Amino acid sequence: MVLHIETGATTFPDVRDKLEDLGYEIQMPAGDGPVHRFTRHNSEQQVGVMVADNLSPRFRPTVKGRPVFGIPAGTSALQKTVNCEIDVNGTTTRLSVPTVLGALVLKGEAYRQDDRDRDRHLDDAAILACAIVNPVTERNSCTRASAASADPLRYLSLMRYQRH
Repeated sequence: MVLHIETGATTFPDVRDKLEDLGYEIQMPAGDGPVHRFTRHNSEQQVGVMVADNLSPRFRPTVKGRPVFGIPAGTSALQKTVNCEIDVNGTTTRLSVPTVLGALVLKGEAYRQDDRDRDRHLDDAAILACAIVNPVTERNSCTRASAASADPLRYLSLMRYQRH
């Protein structure tokens, strides 16, 4: 999840507290890398908590002196959000989530930056692309930066998409 913390709607410590209440623990990365992963004890469940890449220094959170991971294209994706309310057992939580275009921008940038498992990003992008109602309208609404981030996703239209 990408936190939209500069709006004041939440903070990294607030989200960390809620995840810890649910049994998640923050995992400190090896070396001096940024913090972002929470896992549940004795489980494969994990949650990535990140912030936008272009946050003002006064909003950039740290954990034990380490920065929280600033996701590339996060600022652009957070400019393309919708509010979603989730009701669980009578408790309603409001989340700001990226639109399909915002999520595709994130996946495009992940594809460009993360070469560990590029197919995973293409798989995710293919699923997201299926949710687009009008691709021409979405493409026309792109800013130049969004279009540049989403550009690697052209591979989906240039190749026959197959699962390995």
